[in-house]
Amino acid sequence: MPSWLSILCALLAIHLFALEALAERAKRTGETTLYRAPLGLRILLGTAIIGMVYGAGAVALSKEFRRDWWVSVLLLGLAIFCASQWPADLGVSKSGIYEKKWLARIIHKS
Repeated sequence: MPSWLSILCALLAIHLFALEALAERAKRTGETTLYRAPLGLRILLGTAIIGMVYGAGAVALSKEFRRDWWVSVLLLGLAIFCASQWPADLGVSKSGIYEKKWLARIIHKS
């Protein structure tokens, strides 16, 4: 793929994410209004995490694992980083603004 086409695809994806973020509607439950991240961003991060974990497993099970072990570690590290950067839900109520992170809920429950 030519480099100009790659740049054009990246710019188009950024504009689509921005348009989707503008069109995203808040959910109202009682006194609280909840703003979620755009669906496209959640799908992008979710598929990236799944793909990186799959790639790490594929490298770990390959015959060349002794030589390519670092690729598996790198992919797992990137998957963990993507999971930690998952966008939070923002809630607005009369008492203030708060953030609901899914990873923080999982860590604090255990």
